[in-house]
Amino acid sequence: TLVPQHFVIAGSFKSKANANKLVQKLNKWNYSNAQILEQSSNGYFRVCYTQHVEHQSALTSLKKIKKSNSSAWLLSN
Repeated sequence: TLVPQHFVIAGSFKSKANANKLVQKLNKWNYSNAQILEQSSNGYFRVCYTQHVEHQSALTSLKKIKKSNSSAWLLSN
């Protein structure tokens, strides 16, 4: 199976509790795949709206999300 390599990021937090709060909010806003990614090398917990195998799909999603959250960004592994 293909592993998602592209993530539309909603926020990044030092506190896992704050990251969990954002995931809960995103779930309420119908982002059912929102989740916390692995802790980054600098100690932050990144919360993603969506995850994608295809880069173009991630860009399309990011463009839509940026209409309501201009600080959303794309993380690609």
